[in-house]
Amino acid sequence: MNNIDGPYNPSLGYKIVNFDQDSGQIEIECEGYNQRISIDLPIDNGKYPENEDLDIYIKGFVPSWLIERGGLIKKGITNSDYIKSLINNTKQNQKDYEKRNFSINGVYSKRNYLLRETDWTQLPDSPLTDTQKKLYAEYRQQLRDITQQPLNENIVWPIPPNILGVVTFGN
Repeated sequence: MNNIDGPYNPSLGYKIVNFDQDSGQIEIECEGYNQRISIDLPIDNGKYPENEDLDIYIKGFVPSWLIERGGLIKKGITNSDYIKSLINNTKQNQKDYEKRNFSINGVYSKRNYLLRETDWTQLPDSPLTDTQKKLYAEYRQQLRDITQQPLNENIVWPIPPNILGVVTFGN
């Protein structure tokens, strides 16, 4: 079961994989489920539950479908090969996904940064003239419209107004 240390209770389909004495919390991992579940243990008369009481307590945190699923997977699923056949070049798909998300996240981060840096230009007490405010308003709209472009490394960023005496934050 995923090289997990700790006692395994086949009736519940779990292993205790960690115990944090400082917090009184255990982590369990269920057969066929590669995520851990953290459980705060109750304390009664200065003791944590033991044996059957511990099993009953843990069972309250483990959904029955999870145990059933682990057992079914262990017995074998007859059409696993069909599901595998639907995956096309998993590593390439993952790289494409990461590249796309990195690019998208980077675009949104940069756009939001540039908008924040020019928020002051639209405030009523800004030292800018109405014409300068209008130029910045147009620039800010162009930043918001960035998402209308294909979100990739070829984004064309708008150029901030070059107003003499006003600091602009460039690309």
